[in-house]
Amino acid sequence: MSSLSSEILEQLLAVSKRLTARRDLDSLLHDILDGSLQLIPGADFACVFLYRGEDNVLVPVGGVGFDMTYMKTVWLKPGESLTGQAFVEKKPLLLATPPAVKHAQQTLSPEHERAVKLAVGRPDNPVRSSLAVPLIVQSRTVGVLVIDNYDTDRDFTSVDLSVATILSDHAAIAVANAQDYQRAKNLSRELQQTLSIQRKLLSSMLTPSSGIPEILGSLWHLIRRPLAIFDRDHQVLHHQGGPVDIAKPFKICSGGEELGVLLVGGKALSRPELVAVEQALPLIALEFMKIHASQQQQEQVQATLFRDVIESDPIAIRHLVQQYGLHDMTWRIVAAASEQHDALSHLTRQLRNVDAPFTTIEAAIIVIAKPHVLPLLNQWQNLYSHVLVWGEAPATSREISEQLRSTLALWKIITHNAEFLIRAPQIEFHLRDYPEILLLESLLPTHRTRYLEKVLGPILGDAELVRTLRAWILLNRSFRLAADCLHTHPNTIRYRIDRIAEMLERNFQNDQAVMPVRLAVLWMDLPETKAL
Repeated sequence: MSSLSSEILEQLLAVSKRLTARRDLDSLLHDILDGSLQLIPGADFACVFLYRGEDNVLVPVGGVGFDMTYMKTVWLKPGESLTGQAFVEKKPLLLATPPAVKHAQQTLSPEHERAVKLAVGRPDNPVRSSLAVPLIVQSRTVGVLVIDNYDTDRDFTSVDLSVATILSDHAAIAVANAQDYQRAKNLSRELQQTLSIQRKLLSSMLTPSSGIPEILGSLWHLIRRPLAIFDRDHQVLHHQGGPVDIAKPFKICSGGEELGVLLVGGKALSRPELVAVEQALPLIALEFMKIHASQQQQEQVQATLFRDVIESDPIAIRHLVQQYGLHDMTWRIVAAASEQHDALSHLTRQLRNVDAPFTTIEAAIIVIAKPHVLPLLNQWQNLYSHVLVWGEAPATSREISEQLRSTLALWKIITHNAEFLIRAPQIEFHLRDYPEILLLESLLPTHRTRYLEKVLGPILGDAELVRTLRAWILLNRSFRLAADCLHTHPNTIRYRIDRIAEMLERNFQNDQAVMPVRLAVLWMDLPETKAL
């Protein structure tokens, strides 16, 4: 310090005062670069590199004497060239001769070397001497100040290095303060944007028609990106702003449960856009929960209503007719069965869309289907190739309970005998083809037991014969289909059926003789129908 002239010290003090007064990084860089050229005799080029931690590079943010269009492409790795070396070693470096500078520049990548030459504009005029001084604040290196001499005959000295070091000490603190100030400004701006986004999104929930479309519309106005919302079954609930081609997915969750996905189209989101999306997600999740709660409540009410109708409650029957406009009796009760969750989910979504009353029981959906719902059921059956059991339209409201119980009873019989019906030529079953059901489901279990013992008593102890008879009866007395289902030969089925006829003392060539046996087989499999 004692070797510095009073003039240099006064200039350093003046520059230091200007630096400490700055908060704007651009103005601060101008003062650092201008001070470098004033304080270092022979300096004609200067550049400030700041460290970017997320990329682990030194980025040129300001320069004098350089064409910054080219220079700003030179992102140096720590250790690369003189600048990167000063950053890694955390100490000022002086290269006083052209050979020393050239040796240090050998670690420049070819791309960076070409860019530096274009930025300097002197491809044949090498650097005479160079200074590289790290900007250090409390052991943290925030950047590097580089000062070069191209055009003068004077080489830099140790005194010049001391001046640059003092300058860099003040510059480092000023740069760190400016960066902190800029981060605080950015944070404040982001908080203001976040509050504004929250107000706009929340206002979309306070409108009379609040819901997912309104929230998505508000989000679209904030970020102007194509948007789409999918539910947990991967079905599109709503979209906004055109097709979502290149998209980033955001999970819509509540309490660790994934409710759906929001897709945001376009390239990478800016910070304000990301904030808008993150603010919208819990609002969308809340709407999902409201929808699910409403659906669950409605389905619980419908389940109770169906149960009361099965019990022949006149109030429930009247409520069903009035609520769903069933006065004209042009509707039918249908049971749709499937073991595939996706198939049932698909059908329930469609039924909700057309406001058709339904309830679920085990692996089936019981639907009261108006005429406009029947094609929907047929399409579902063709799509999934599963079982539909069609009831009949009741003649009066008094018959609603009877038709509902009978349709449910037929579905349970078919489900109980699925192993035999799997190869049946049809996947539709109509209550009209099973008129016995109307009689059977109305009788007491004790009557059924006595009838079974009377008609099938001689074979009830032989599981193989009972299984053969059931398959043969339910498959329209086809020896071939029964043999396929039981994995045996048709002649074996013929032999067993002849033996059963002999044991039951019945002529199976006579339809009247077979009728009581068919009744007994259906009766044997008829479960209780009162518990939904």
